[in-house]
Amino acid sequence: MQMHGIIAAILPVHILGGVLALCSGYIALYASKGAAVHRKSGTFFVIAMFAMSLSGALMDALDTASVSVNVLAGLITFYFLTMGLLTVRRRAPEPHWLDVAAMVFALALGLLAFKT
Repeated sequence: MQMHGIIAAILPVHILGGVLALCSGYIALYASKGAAVHRKSGTFFVIAMFAMSLSGALMDALDTASVSVNVLAGLITFYFLTMGLLTVRRRAPEPHWLDVAAMVFALALGLLAFKT
């Protein structure tokens, strides 16, 4: 499979993730805060945004064979989604290994941003 074939295979995931994120995001915005509809549509929004951000970053990385602004934007979006989800779902007050991993990930993205 050629590189453009891989990108063509990933593109529907990216588009579908974006459309589903828009739809579920609007539902989450208009539902009463804390209601079951708000929580379910918000969770669906996060999953759709995960798919959209990571597929977009992957497609651009495959297309350009480098770390471009779009790759950084997709990875930063992934980072923000992960941190937001961890903030909402956090149960224990003490730091977790995932907090350290996220800090290292954010630091690496910041350093990559200076490189591009």
